Amino acid sequence: MSELQGYFCPFGSLDIRAVCKIGDDLDMSENELFDIINDFRESIGSESWDNIDPVY
Repeated sequence: MSELQGYFCPFGSLDIRAVCKIGDDLDMSENELFDIINDFRESIGSESWDNIDPVY
């Protein structure tokens, strides 16, 4: 089950919690947070989420 979950969300729960906390502090929605992380992923030319650090 955790392997399958990793395909949908390769980040650990602490990473997700940290991103949510940052978003709350900045009054940002989940969609805005996702867009920022996805834009970064695309800007570095990565087709995969595996090496992306959402907290960074």
